[in-house]
Amino acid sequence: MKNIKRNPALILLPYLLAAFSLSSCKKESPVKEEKKADIQYLKATIDGQSISLQKTDNDRTVFYGSWTGLGMGNGAKIDIYTVDVNLPKASLSSTDVFRLSFQIYDVKKRKYEMEGDLSDRTDFGAYIYAVKKPDLGENVLYSTSSLKKPFHIEITKYEYPKNSLIPIVGGKFNGVLYNTKNLLDSIVVKNGEFEVRY
Repeated sequence: MKNIKRNPALILLPYLLAAFSLSSCKKESPVKEEKKADIQYLKATIDGQSISLQKTDNDRTVFYGSWTGLGMGNGAKIDIYTVDVNLPKASLSSTDVFRLSFQIYDVKKRKYEMEGDLSDRTDFGAYIYAVKKPDLGENVLYSTSSLKKPFHIEITKYEYPKNSLIPIVGGKFNGVLYNTKNLLDSIVVKNGEFEVRY
């Protein structure tokens, strides 16, 4: 039998190639999706004055949305969405602090008519009201009236962002709110638009 001499460099060559290929593989860093800030806004003409609010953070002092999901005994789910707006004195020409709040029951992309008296309001129903607080006076409450035309709210956007349980709700609103103690005193709301998430 012939004695074959092996070259030590040839024996090590496969191991060196494997080590080189493993070390030259770059581990790709995961691409982070840049989280877009939610741009939330509300604009309207209230008592003849243009109001425009926008926020991109979690500051809930000026305006915010609030979502509630109800599970029914028959397996159905009903979503309720509430929007609250607190306008500081500087937003209106009057010295009143102003708050607007509305709630939609069974939210879907469609038109809603808010009607009836605020005294008929329930926690899980639909409503809209406004409160003016004069500097030295009592709160003045405005709402829809069973004696007047309904207030209109149309939901034009109702969607859940990817990987989220909280929807984005947007729409339009127009109508007149009446002083609950004096129907001759009213607040006219025109060209209202909003988009909120939280």
